[in-house]
Amino acid sequence: MAAWIEVNGEAIYGTRQWKIFGEGPTRPGKNKFGGLVDTVGYKPEDIRFTTKGETHYALCMAVPVSDVKIVSLGKTAKYADKPVADVKLVGSDEKLEWKQEAEGLVIKKPAKWPCSHVVAFKVEFGK
Repeated sequence: MAAWIEVNGEAIYGTRQWKIFGEGPTRPGKNKFGGLVDTVGYKPEDIRFTTKGETHYALCMAVPVSDVKIVSLGKTAKYADKPVADVKLVGSDEKLEWKQEAEGLVIKKPAKWPCSHVVAFKVEFGK
């Protein structure tokens, strides 16, 4: 956990939830008392969002095995009211290839992931 925080801490510390908490197919289960339990197996399509000032983060809850598509950041999505200006992989200096399409922000899988668990993308919006 400490190694993960060292790489991805900027996407957690001092942040708040974005306009929506996230997207993806996995939903929390219920415990025997009726409350939510978050011990389900996540998929790379399960994405959670945080924000800090003008910086936004998209965290893939499992390391992707292919390109990443973030539907909530598509050109026609109701949540992305400005065009995406830049995308970086937190904890990496590798320049990412990405494209904001109508149906989603598509990020080409990098050559190497900076950690073996949840990975975070830093998303900057234009004006």
